[in-house]
Amino acid sequence: PRPMDSPAHPCRSRPDCWGVTWMRNQRVARIVIEPVAYEPSLRRLSVAARVDVELAVSSPGALGPAAEPVDPFEAVYRASLVNYEQGRGWRRPRADALAAAARRAGEPLAAQAALAAPPDTSLYVGRTWIKIAIQKTGFYAVNFSRLRGLLLFDPTDPAPIDSLRLFTWPGRTILPEDSYCDSCDYREVAIGIVRDVSPPAAGTPTVDGPADGLFADNNDAFYFFAQGPDGWANDYEPTVADTSFINHTYEKNNYYYLTVARSDRPVSNDSYPTPPLRIGAAPVGTRNVAPDGSETVQPTVAGRLHVERDLEYWPDASAIRSTLAWEKWFWRSLVPAQSFSHSLDLADADTTQPARFRLRHWGLSSNIFLRNCTYPGFDHRLDLAFNTVQFPREQWSGFYSADRGARTFDTTGVFLRRTGNLMSVSVPFYTVPGCPAFLDRSGLAFFELYYERLLRPVNDAIDFRTHAGTGRFRYDIGPFVRQPSSYVLDVTEPLRPVLLLGALLSGTAGDYSLAVADTQSTSHRYVVVPDSILVQNSALLPAS
Repeated sequence: PRPMDSPAHPCRSRPDCWGVTWMRNQRVARIVIEPVAYEPSLRRLSVAARVDVELAVSSPGALGPAAEPVDPFEAVYRASLVNYEQGRGWRRPRADALAAAARRAGEPLAAQAALAAPPDTSLYVGRTWIKIAIQKTGFYAVNFSRLRGLLLFDPTDPAPIDSLRLFTWPGRTILPEDSYCDSCDYREVAIGIVRDVSPPAAGTPTVDGPADGLFADNNDAFYFFAQGPDGWANDYEPTVADTSFINHTYEKNNYYYLTVARSDRPVSNDSYPTPPLRIGAAPVGTRNVAPDGSETVQPTVAGRLHVERDLEYWPDASAIRSTLAWEKWFWRSLVPAQSFSHSLDLADADTTQPARFRLRHWGLSSNIFLRNCTYPGFDHRLDLAFNTVQFPREQWSGFYSADRGARTFDTTGVFLRRTGNLMSVSVPFYTVPGCPAFLDRSGLAFFELYYERLLRPVNDAIDFRTHAGTGRFRYDIGPFVRQPSSYVLDVTEPLRPVLLLGALLSGTAGDYSLAVADTQSTSHRYVVVPDSILVQNSALLPAS
């Protein structure tokens, strides 16, 4: 075997492969054993039939009380460490004891201080947080009455509303299984302060937030844009294809974390300036979207709809050797002579323009081990229709890999309706002669629609994404029943919504419209939020 310090050693460039590190509170050493060695120059392969390892460690001495007297990972240490009992002497002590040991070892003063306690400006350590669970994407308003009983807020020392800080994990909600990111971190989320709706005193101007500047009255409120665990992937990461949808495999919530920054414990470091991120204020800022006649009118925008229900669990369906997302939950499974249909309305569809329909269906059974029958060469048959489109009958085998386990139906044409769009799938009745054990079971995963979408609000709210392209464009949104909101925002960057000012209002009660003109180099995402939703402390669930 090559020595560890050899440049040719495979672990030389992989610190995760060997060396001294930590397993939670346990100091550990990773030792790599290579029982096989190949010498190319001699064309010789050496295989060790037996490997003896002699390990000697010196005792660190008494370091002091353990960091966690009852360690919840005790069973993991016991099952993982070769010298479990001996390793107990190398447990992490309390921070003050560790700093004292550093002094005895002659460590620099800076290192001693770092061991004693995290710095006061640490964003996360030693703080109290309120964990907010989000299930669906939208704007959320939270007033003080919902939080006043939690430990973050001291009734004897009210928090300034400017001290509220909100954080979340950015990007995709499902962390990659085959890689990691050293630079990834929680990021601050810009929040907006709901305007004080109580009549101001004579001569006092109306301001955003409470007049006393404190987050202490039941009606004091802030709002923010939050994304749920599921959604279109390019709403989380702009570089991802606009046809990729995230259906979170393990979680029904996405989480946002609220804390309070005070003078003795500010929320600041090299990445986060001391001023809080606020919607409508620097550095997030505002943007003027008043039409001036130079823009190109866009009568429709990019519409898309992902339709899926996870009702049946079939764990064997696997996209082995495939780029397809693995499906374990399905809407409906079918066997021969069974069918399933689903109807939906698309009130905002421009039915005169082409649309795209896409559906994925998985095989859930395989007959490859049936030896005593006339195997037909396939496991599944399926008929599919959407409105006036009848797809050719599909036949395929198995329940794994892209080319065998799943079938993706995809077509484009003028076939959408405003009401009563009908999707139907069926497995025709058939039998395999001399093979009574033959089984054909397949499952509907989802279907999607991509279409040209009219800018029609639902309940006076709308969330839409523009077509990709460069230029200055105008979007006429309506009709609104009530006078449109002053909350018009660009949420292309979901952590920093930009408040849009100057939208042009026209029309009368019951038939208002709002015109927005903006310059873009890539697709933008806009939201119009009714004022009442934010003031009344409820959430906007976007119409899309």
